[in-house]
Amino acid sequence: MAYTTAANVRAYMSSSVNADDTLLTSLIARATAWIEQYVGFSFEVSADTDRALDASADVDGMTLYFGTWCASITTVTNGDTTVIASTKYVTEPRNDGPFYAITLKSSSGYVWENDSAGDSEDAITVEGRWGWSTAVPSDIEHATIRMVAWMYHQRNNQTEQPDRTVIMEGAIISPATMPKDILSIFDMYRGRL
Repeated sequence: MAYTTAANVRAYMSSSVNADDTLLTSLIARATAWIEQYVGFSFEVSADTDRALDASADVDGMTLYFGTWCASITTVTNGDTTVIASTKYVTEPRNDGPFYAITLKSSSGYVWENDSAGDSEDAITVEGRWGWSTAVPSDIEHATIRMVAWMYHQRNNQTEQPDRTVIMEGAIISPATMPKDILSIFDMYRGRL
């Protein structure tokens, strides 16, 4: 999903011209893909998907680690095909998502199981919304808008690019590298697992 809209980028750049919306939409898609690769996960998810986890490598005692973020958990199916009710485990962190793991309660009577063939690989299935949130965090939307505006202005740079934005004779010349304030926002999320 795109982390912002062409209208938001135009508003940020103080432009009311819709002529570049196709370009802006394309840049938004590129920026969103770059961000997801850079941080290693999606910030906005709108549908449940299944994730298969290992009953050995992804488990430490009673805790099943996801290896990524999960905004919400719908169903947990153990390796023996038992659906584990949400009252039988706690999320990590405990209250608000996104979650990086679940821990079986000691009173649950469950342990993480291999599949019926005895294999631990991909034995456990967790259905949920795999990503940071079901809505783009406001700081990520802002950073995406700034990134797209920077990318948009890059197309006009035909001289050696400075290390900061320069306005010369009414033209905006953007730096050759992405502004550090944008990267600093993404870096706050990167490597948090």
